Amino acid sequence: MSSTPPTSRRAAAAALAVAAALAAAPSDARAQSAADRVRAADGWFARVAAVVAAVRDGLYRADELVMAPVDAPVASEFGFRRDPITRRRRLHKGLDFDADRGTPVRAAAPGRVVRARRKGAYGRVVVIDHGGGLTTVYAHLQRIRVRRGDLVPAGHIVGTVGSSGRTTGPHLHFEVHRDGKAIDPRRELPDSTGLRRQRGAGS
Repeated sequence: MSSTPPTSRRAAAAALAVAAALAAAPSDARAQSAADRVRAADGWFARVAAVVAAVRDGLYRADELVMAPVDAPVASEFGFRRDPITRRRRLHKGLDFDADRGTPVRAAAPGRVVRARRKGAYGRVVVIDHGGGLTTVYAHLQRIRVRRGDLVPAGHIVGTVGSSGRTTGPHLHFEVHRDGKAIDPRRELPDSTGLRRQRGAGS
């Protein structure tokens, strides 16, 4: 794995793209008539605006997660288990962090918020698209602090821990999806072996 952070690599590529757009300006400026110069300027500004938009979106994409959403012990792991409410065996699609009500929940990587509202058993939930088929889910929130469409950096507070939805008590239910399929978040979180494990009930 490269030692250069993905965001830094994207920023460098973006800077080169802006430089290329700027370098194209002199040839446009040599247009003969005033009308041609206006059209050339409009075209140049449109190209720069497109590059800036690409830079903005590129900086909010991530190849991997960079941090855990909360600093708290894990009460329930990813995998099949007996549901604490229905008592039926079913797949638990994420990790449950045993955090106190009101604890800030942070984006695990830069991305775009694609959902920020209630959703059935998840209660108040935030979903972030990090690009490349990687998405994260933050459920059972007490409060949501972002809106759909927001671009957020890693570490941005997206909400607070709560017990909304179908749950036995306050905690953060955290999911990671690759190409629409839920996977074990420990596979994507940095230093996941360092996550503390604690016995306890989850959602």
